[in-house]
Amino acid sequence: EENVSALAETWIADGQPSRAVEAFRNIIDADVLGKGERVAVPSPSLLRGYLDALGKANRNGLALEYAKTFAKKGWVDEVDGQLLEARVYSSWKGHGKDAEAAYDAVVSDHPGDFRGYLAQGVFFRTVGKPDAAENAFRKAKSLAPDDTAAVVNQVIAASKAKQS
Repeated sequence: EENVSALAETWIADGQPSRAVEAFRNIIDADVLGKGERVAVPSPSLLRGYLDALGKANRNGLALEYAKTFAKKGWVDEVDGQLLEARVYSSWKGHGKDAEAAYDAVVSDHPGDFRGYLAQGVFFRTVGKPDAAENAFRKAKSLAPDDTAAVVNQVIAASKAKQS
């Protein structure tokens, strides 16, 4: 899975996002269809990569439909499903307001879950709202379980580094 993600990033950087889409699709099909009677669930990071590749291939509408399908199939929980939709909107040119509304909905629907605040903070950082980002990051840190604190701090640091 990590190899596919790295290879997909290379194809995207090389201007070949359709090859990345195909690679992710093949892995997802193998995970889901290639197990006989036992169906495996693709990891959330693999699903995110697939949606990102679709976006880079200018297939954002399809990416949004897949995000909704992943949640309906139970491949992701409700929070991750909403976050996948928000992620698609945030990378889709002209859909910044949809993205902001989607992130707002996640934190409104799940105020006790740090993931929505963390993702919202990254989004706010990306769109140039550092004060709103800091507020979301503070909330994410306060809600995050102890065993995720290091990851939360890494995501925040990476978000800040991208904007420097």
